[in-house]
Amino acid sequence: MLSEKTNLTFSQYGKLISSTTLKKNAVIPFKDHPQFGWLVDCLSRKHIHHAILNVDMPQQLYITFIEAFMIHLENITIPYPLRDTECIYLDIGDREYYFEDAFQALRSKLDNTEKYLIIALSNIELLLRNQTLALITHPKCRLLAFTNHKAKLTKHEQEFVDLSIAPPSETDINAILKHQRNELEHFHHVIIPDELLLSGYTLAERYLSTHHALEKTLLLLDSAAARVSMMDPSDALTSLKPILTQITLLQVLSEWTYIPVSHLQFDKFNFKEFCQMMQQKIFGQENAVTLLGEAIQQSQARLREQIGPFCSALFTGPKASGKQSTALAYTEYLFKQTNMLFHAQHVLPSISSIWEIKFHHYLSKRLFTLEQIAQDLPHAVIYFEDIEKTPPSILEQLIEILSTGCSRHPHGDFHHFHHMSFILSTTLGSDRLIELATSIGSHEDIQTLDLMQLVSRNTSSSSVTMPLLSPQEMVDELMPELSSQLPTLCQYVHIVPFLPLNHSAVENIIRVRLKTLGKQLNAQYGIELGYAPEVIRYLAHEAMKQSTLGIKKSLEQLYIHVEQTVFNRHENKNHANQLFLQLNETGQVLRCEWLSLSSIKS
Repeated sequence: MLSEKTNLTFSQYGKLISSTTLKKNAVIPFKDHPQFGWLVDCLSRKHIHHAILNVDMPQQLYITFIEAFMIHLENITIPYPLRDTECIYLDIGDREYYFEDAFQALRSKLDNTEKYLIIALSNIELLLRNQTLALITHPKCRLLAFTNHKAKLTKHEQEFVDLSIAPPSETDINAILKHQRNELEHFHHVIIPDELLLSGYTLAERYLSTHHALEKTLLLLDSAAARVSMMDPSDALTSLKPILTQITLLQVLSEWTYIPVSHLQFDKFNFKEFCQMMQQKIFGQENAVTLLGEAIQQSQARLREQIGPFCSALFTGPKASGKQSTALAYTEYLFKQTNMLFHAQHVLPSISSIWEIKFHHYLSKRLFTLEQIAQDLPHAVIYFEDIEKTPPSILEQLIEILSTGCSRHPHGDFHHFHHMSFILSTTLGSDRLIELATSIGSHEDIQTLDLMQLVSRNTSSSSVTMPLLSPQEMVDELMPELSSQLPTLCQYVHIVPFLPLNHSAVENIIRVRLKTLGKQLNAQYGIELGYAPEVIRYLAHEAMKQSTLGIKKSLEQLYIHVEQTVFNRHENKNHANQLFLQLNETGQVLRCEWLSLSSIKS
């Protein structure tokens, strides 16, 4: 046994764990861990009886793991040298000044004990100190060094064996959360209900980290408990304590992720609401919106099964049909923001692994790897364009992710994608979709119209095209070509066809873009933007003539024209703050003019 003085010394930078300090009947995590038997065999050997434990758990749980192991030793028949053994858990951290005292105390203890002494180190780097050689070679010493980054020893490697400790089981996680809950309740003087433990873990795993979900859960519960304690401090007279609620948990998470509380409750999907919201931003693609909504419904049901990513979809159709815009609207629906959408860059011939691909953020040019996104934003939306052009090696890795929801990095780390969405796009099937669009009855939008007839037309077309085929029938029409080109991939994705945009859809898109342009001009320059009705029809006609990049190209020309007019504002003698778009007398040229408020009213 340790003397009181020595015990006090160890308490400054570690903890003594022995049969007299353990609570035998306490329910603690890691009880009956499957690898405890292996540890017993290792520590009982004459040679190579030290171990490096590669673990995937928060550092504050290292000591819990050791306590569970010591209880295990008390309850089984073990080799004689390990009976009644003691363990010292050493956690110096960055307190270098403790190391020499700790080393001397350990040497003294080893020289005066008849049993083995297990020394558990919280940091593998302590083994690199020259002084540790005396511990490694001491016949009574058994070293266990924790690491969470697959570290390798450069010194004394032959004296240690590596063991990757299995991550906490579901039972362990529940026990850990309850064990840590008691400490948080005592520290913050609050009550944390049982149901919030699982809820907190689910939220942390989805929105904070799949790889470090347990650690993030404890941080989330800690912060939320602190906030409740601040809002409603414990009443010392009545012993009443504030209770942590789900809404407080969500509020803290919302501030961490910038996702509104209403959008963090992902299990409350409303199909009708989704379709209505999407159709306000995506025009002429009612079938695509319906199929995507059904895919999300199925994803909600599969989420608990942890099979594949949260949602996997293959957007198929001609270019400029709204596939990227739909991915953007889908991201905004889930998170009330668009910065969770990441586009895969063009895959160069030299790239052979999905882990080498760079993804650019929707709102910035900053580049990320898939590993970085998986670690920091486990709920992100990943977009691959022209998936049919992807090299076979990368496509094979992608299929592994879509089928299992997991993949192993070449460095050995295992990454989970159960909460991510993968949206792939392709132009395969475009010819058939164009044929279907023609047969649906949209010939009025496809045929070329006389320009003056178009300008003089005052009636607006309907914004909704009534399809002759159901969404699933449209998918069935495309499956022969898709299955022949992407046979395996099609088994793990929801097929979402996009028809070529008709004239009505193009008009609606341009109308929305002009509204957005008006808001930007008003916010930056205090300028109001107005336009004549024929401007929408003119721009739509120009866009339809220019095929795939029609809308983008016609609007870019408009933006340049407006920009030049704004920059030449000093020529506006009346100092008007209103711009008005209209056509000239022939209906062939778009004009942008300054107007005063009185002239518009007249």
